[in-house]
Amino acid sequence: MLPLSLAAAAIVSANSKSYDSPEVGKKHLYDGLIAWAFIWAFVDAFSIGANDVANAFANAVGAGTVSHKGACMIACVFELIGVIALGSNVTDTIRSKV
Repeated sequence: MLPLSLAAAAIVSANSKSYDSPEVGKKHLYDGLIAWAFIWAFVDAFSIGANDVANAFANAVGAGTVSHKGACMIACVFELIGVIALGSNVTDTIRSKV
């Protein structure tokens, strides 16, 4: 996933005209900052998601009900569905109610 995140950051920073520096003569001053923001956002989201999945699947994997690989696959599918289905609600709550 990290190469995918780096590729997305490179594409966004390469195609972005709205993030140019307001200073004359320094067009791409903040491109590196945007790339680092994408990288750190990915690392943060990955670590929070890994902690949530570990808490949810620890008993099932420990008891042998679900294999480690199966737990990872189930978590990948349902984390993605949760992000797509509830992501806008979460960001709206953080933006306006926190």
